[in-house]
Amino acid sequence: MFVSEGQLVVFIFCVALGFFIGIIWSIFSILREVFQLRIFRLFLDVLFFVVSILFYVLYANLLNFPSFRFYMPIGVFIGLFFYCES
Repeated sequence: MFVSEGQLVVFIFCVALGFFIGIIWSIFSILREVFQLRIFRLFLDVLFFVVSILFYVLYANLLNFPSFRFYMPIGVFIGLFFYCES
């Protein structure tokens, strides 16, 4: 078995997760516009990143990702970028 077997599929799933995190970011950005208090906006930003990390961990465990590779967060950021550009 090759070490690189299945990495493209995992990368595509990471891009899809990044797109989904972009949808969550839209919800959080609407809440940030509603509440103008600086401390509340900071709380929402921290909450967004905690929720994003939890989604990644749950997603990786659900799909039985291999051990962490550098291309995985890059795929998530690419998916987030695609969401923001679409």
